[in-house]
Amino acid sequence: MTTVETKRYGWFEYRFDPFEIANFLTDQRLEVGNVASALALEGQTYKAIYSDNEISQAICFAVHTGRNNQTYVTLDYRKSLVEPTTYAYWRRLDDFLTDALLCLPNTFIETNAYLLQTIGGWISGKWDAELKREFSGGGVVEPYEQVPTLPIADPYVISLNASVPTGWRLIDTASPKTKANLKFEIIEEINIPFLSRTSPVEGFQGDVPYLEREDGRAYVIFSELEPSSMRGECPITLLYYTYVDEDIFFTFRSHPSYDLELGSTSDYGFREFPPRRELWTTKHLGELIPGDEPRPKDNIFSRHSQLSYPIWLRVRHALADAWRSWGTPRRLVKVDERIRLSGDYELGRTGLVGNYGPDVHRGFVAGFVNSWYWLRYK
Repeated sequence: MTTVETKRYGWFEYRFDPFEIANFLTDQRLEVGNVASALALEGQTYKAIYSDNEISQAICFAVHTGRNNQTYVTLDYRKSLVEPTTYAYWRRLDDFLTDALLCLPNTFIETNAYLLQTIGGWISGKWDAELKREFSGGGVVEPYEQVPTLPIADPYVISLNASVPTGWRLIDTASPKTKANLKFEIIEEINIPFLSRTSPVEGFQGDVPYLEREDGRAYVIFSELEPSSMRGECPITLLYYTYVDEDIFFTFRSHPSYDLELGSTSDYGFREFPPRRELWTTKHLGELIPGDEPRPKDNIFSRHSQLSYPIWLRVRHALADAWRSWGTPRRLVKVDERIRLSGDYELGRTGLVGNYGPDVHRGFVAGFVNSWYWLRYK
C-alpha cells in the first residue's frame, strides 16, 4: 500500500500526487489537475475540482505576471460558473477558495509573494459579474510536517440554505456631530458590555449618519472623528464605526493607509448571555477567550478585543454589502471651529463618513491570525 505524502499549514493539508489542498477540519478540498511540473507555470491556467460533503464544482484559476512583474493568481467566476449561482452556494465556494488560493505552497508556486484576484461575486444582495477583489496574505507558505503551535481558529462553513443578505439604507442627519455612543450596559461583576436583544438600539439617532439593515436588526454607525497624525508628522483623520447585529456589537477604526481595521476592536459586547462559542473573542494570536471570562477593570487593554474567525468572516461580508449605501458624495463631518486643536491636528478637522472602506486590513489565513491579510475592492 502506497502512503501519500501530506503536509500541513494551519487547517490546510496538502497532497502532491495529484496536487490537492484540503481543510482537514471541514473536509473541503480543491484538487488541481494538469500540474505540468512541480511548480506552477507562468501563464498557465489550472483546472480544479472543489468538493465538500454536499457539492462538487469545477473551477479554473490562472497564474500570470502583471504590472511591475507582480505575480497574480486569478480566479474568474465567469469562466467557472455557467450562470449566477445562489448566494449561499457562491459563499461556500468563495470563503474556501479565497483562503486556499492564498495558501499555495512553495512546492507549487515559486515566487515569494503573490496577489489573488477574483472576478464576479455577490455583493449588496445581488450578483455582480464585474465585481473585482484583490487579496493578499503574505505570500507563499512553507508547509509544516505537523500542525504548528499557533492556535487554529474554529472554522465556519455557510449553510446552503442561507438566504440572500438583506439590503442596507442610509439614515442621514442635517448637522452631524463628530461623536456618538451606542447605549449599552456593563455587566459589573465581569466588566463585559451587554445589550439585550429586547432593548432598543439607540443613543446615536439624530446625531450622526448611520446605516441600517432593511430588516432593522443590524447597524453600521459612524461613531467618532479623531484628528491624528502619521508618526507625528503627517496629519490624518481617523474614523470610527460601531457595528451592531442580533448577536454582538463593537467599535472599530478606519485609517487612510490601513482601511477598515478589523484586527482590534473596542467595547466588544454580547446581545445574549452567556454567549455561544462562535461569538467569543480571542487573544492576540487567536486563542479563544470564553465569553463570560471577566475583563479586569484595572487593565487598560480590557476594552480591546480581537474577533473570532466566524465573526470576522460575518462582519467582513456585512460591511462589503453595506458600504455602498454611504453613497456619493460622502457625508462631510467637521470638528467645531471653536474647539482648538494643537499643531497639525488642525488639518485633521474634517472627515468623510464612509471613507477608507470597504477594504479590510488584518484577518485570518488558513485559520491563523494574519497581520498581512488585505482585501481590496477594485
